Amino acid sequence: HVVDFAAVVRDLQENTRSDYWQVLLKVLMYGAANRVAPAVDGEAVITGEAVGQASSQTLTNLWALHPWSELPVLRPLVAAEKQEIIDEARHIGTAPLSERIREYCAITPSKPVTRATHERVAREMAKLDPALLDAETVAEEYAVSRAAQDEYALCSHRRAAEATDDGRFDD
Repeated sequence: HVVDFAAVVRDLQENTRSDYWQVLLKVLMYGAANRVAPAVDGEAVITGEAVGQASSQTLTNLWALHPWSELPVLRPLVAAEKQEIIDEARHIGTAPLSERIREYCAITPSKPVTRATHERVAREMAKLDPALLDAETVAEEYAVSRAAQDEYALCSHRRAAEATDDGRFDD
């Protein structure tokens, strides 16, 4: 599965602290993986994270990410060097997929946070549109554009308001 994060990254960049972008992006990727997992009988999220591979991949940051996945997060490459990770991706056949997907992991324009906390991550996550990732998934899987989803939601809201005003929801 490939999930387009373009709209999610825009939301992240417009609404949260830039030093937290990479940590928040990982949280969102964990969320996407948790949504995709049932479709592939997935029982865990497996990442290519490695301590120190990127300045945001500190033990403290990885711990701050811990509560954001309902599934266990496995990091088989946690102690690997970058070239080892690339070689392993080629070996298991995931390199071509990684090479054609847009790189979002280097989105932070300044120094990323290295000592994130659960609380701060939660505060920053609260600033994001929680439906955005689901909306992008619906757009991709069912060929329903985000604009069409928004139009339908607005229409549905208006109908519900009308029904409420007319007393159709009264017991």
